[in-house]
Amino acid sequence: MYICFILIAGTFLFSSCEKSQNETLDTQNEALLSINLEGLEYEAETELYANTSTSPEKEIPAHIQYVDKDFHIESQLIPVQENNAKELTKGLKQNASAVRKELVKNVKYKLLVYGDEGNLVASRDYIYGSETLESAIVLNTYTNYTFIVVSSRSTSLLPSVQNEKSLSTATVADVNSDLLYWSKTTKLSKGQNFLAAILKQKFSEITTTLQMDQTMTGAITAISNAVFNPVVEKVSLKLSDGSLIYGTLNTAVKGVTFPALGTGQRTITATPTTLIHDKTSTASLKFGTLTVDGETKSNITVSNLSIKPGYRYNLILTLKTCTEAVNGTNGFNWEFEETKKTINEGTWWNPKNVTYTGINFDANTFKKNGEVISFQYTEVGADYGFVYDILELDNAFNLEVNDQPLFGTNVSTNDIQFQNNATLTTQNIEFADGSQYQSNQVAAIWNLKGTAAKPLVRVVIGRNGDVLIYGSKTSGGELLPLRLKNNAKFNKVT
Repeated sequence: MYICFILIAGTFLFSSCEKSQNETLDTQNEALLSINLEGLEYEAETELYANTSTSPEKEIPAHIQYVDKDFHIESQLIPVQENNAKELTKGLKQNASAVRKELVKNVKYKLLVYGDEGNLVASRDYIYGSETLESAIVLNTYTNYTFIVVSSRSTSLLPSVQNEKSLSTATVADVNSDLLYWSKTTKLSKGQNFLAAILKQKFSEITTTLQMDQTMTGAITAISNAVFNPVVEKVSLKLSDGSLIYGTLNTAVKGVTFPALGTGQRTITATPTTLIHDKTSTASLKFGTLTVDGETKSNITVSNLSIKPGYRYNLILTLKTCTEAVNGTNGFNWEFEETKKTINEGTWWNPKNVTYTGINFDANTFKKNGEVISFQYTEVGADYGFVYDILELDNAFNLEVNDQPLFGTNVSTNDIQFQNNATLTTQNIEFADGSQYQSNQVAAIWNLKGTAAKPLVRVVIGRNGDVLIYGSKTSGGELLPLRLKNNAKFNKVT
């Protein structure tokens, strides 16, 4: 018996099994208990919005936080309600099912077993992913046991249970880290029993994403001192019902960890942050400094965040510049009906009539398919760049600003070509995910149409002359980043 115990203890982490004074094992009604953790679960409800009572049919609203007269942040606090991740900027249709997440391997947790009288029968520590049948606990079949699992969601720490001998007084006290909990009261069957446990997150978890608006060029190059507040220290958990007793608020904050930015990122997502706080609508996220598109802003606060304990959120922060629209009467929104025209390419005495397909560019000009159509105009000046929206496009375009083409060396001979079988030029643009028009289940661009709110193609020229282009894969769909193929680059525009 001693040799067997030493071998098991050398392989698995667990404490000795303790029995209460009135607990005796009946070998005729012996039950073996093994724990089976099925993951981590968060709370969920039909509707949970930040700072709003919007009806379920509407998207989660964005709240504008002004940093200064030139810069603002649109914030969305989105409760994660489904196992399948949705795209960050889309509203979520909520459901009443809880949100489940896989527990990380090697996380430590503690199992406590209480008998009918509320006295501790057994206590054992486990490592998730290393449980075996040999670590089963021997119990009776005729006793109504209460099983409790607690974890700090850590591979090195275990919750410290005080007054654990009695369920009515047992608590996990002075918690300043993560805390997971599960409880069930039941009888066991004779023989092997597998107890399925889904741990509940007791605190809030927020995953913060910073993303630049499509109308901005450049990148996020620096983030400093990002912290949530207020937070609570020394929270206690009652094992009997899982209720929390919160300490007083203090000046402490909880830091947010972002990955390295390298040379800059347009979208950056932080490591999930656990917040210890009771239900509140006044939580805030503060940044010491934030450098975006070459400009540094200081002391930024995203305020009035509504959070509840046990819920998991995505906090989406869209960075925008406060620009004034300079509206001209010109632009890319050209629409031409396809037509046919017969042209005499011979002489009057020896006619040679040829019928071509093309467009009537104006009352006096017919353009054949394959010919370039162009238009020149003077636009009102702007010091922060231009945004051109294209609602319809045949197959290719280029734009020259102050004698500088966006692409190539000549606006008339170098195309940004969307068609994959064009006669004069080859397709040279694709989506950032590698998909292309006329392939990857994306239609030909001339079969798609945009709207004023959701254009087909968007061209952004930033204040420093950087060029970004976006396109939609469907009519009226979301704009997605496009890039030139074969590592080609857009020209910088003055």
